[in-house]
Amino acid sequence: MAQLQVQLKLLLNLLDITASDLSIADVLKTVPEIPEVAIVYGYADTDEKSVNAFCVAGVKGIIFAGTDNGSVAKSCLASLDNTIKSGIVVVRSSRIPSGIVSKDKKYEDEHGFIAAKSLNPQKAKILLQLTLTKYSQKNTDPIQKLFYKY
Repeated sequence: MAQLQVQLKLLLNLLDITASDLSIADVLKTVPEIPEVAIVYGYADTDEKSVNAFCVAGVKGIIFAGTDNGSVAKSCLASLDNTIKSGIVVVRSSRIPSGIVSKDKKYEDEHGFIAAKSLNPQKAKILLQLTLTKYSQKNTDPIQKLFYKY
């Protein structure tokens, strides 16, 4: 338990999250472990195999690290749609070194993705892990608000 508390403090400090947003005490009272979140890197003709494998493995969230504005290859979109429908949170992030992933009607409104805003895939993973300790996978609105904030 002490090691988990140290890890949470470090993660919260890295993201500059205040206790009023996600308190360590609240997390430790309700969740014995950090939810597993995977990063899937996008490329031309990304197939659904890695997404499906992570779903079968029981992850609670997937960070899709696309190009440009977190673009998702058409060959992978159906698999990510099914992932969202199954209750797994999918966050669009970008693997390029600068820029933000802004809200996109196609991805967020039509498919249910969350936009990572300015967080790279690694930081988006940490934030999603922390938010899933407090918020339900069924209601992603508060999760999206935290991604807009950080």
